[in-house]
Amino acid sequence: MRWDWEYPLPLRTQQNHTPHHGDKTEELLGDNTKFKLVDNDPTITNEDQLIRLLSRLKKDNFITEAEYKVAKPSGSRLARLYGLPKLHKENCPLRPVMSAIKTVNYGLGKNAH
Repeated sequence: MRWDWEYPLPLRTQQNHTPHHGDKTEELLGDNTKFKLVDNDPTITNEDQLIRLLSRLKKDNFITEAEYKVAKPSGSRLARLYGLPKLHKENCPLRPVMSAIKTVNYGLGKNAH
């Protein structure tokens, strides 16, 4: 099973010295209002749809060639989720951090001014 493209995959924290960090990450992902488990990975489908849209926009002169090259995704992957422990709080809750690098929409964000 895979996580929906909108919702990231859990990764181990670099400083995962204590075993309870994994449990806390699982607890974060267990919230069905924020995360949803899906059977397939829609990344390639979403990438293809975005490329077609960007091609149409470039053809109709809504975006320049340079903007197209920056926004066009290639080799996209799912977003990554990791947690940083809040050491100053009791029970060290995790602060969720999502890395969107190399996701389908990453290049669009680079073009936004």
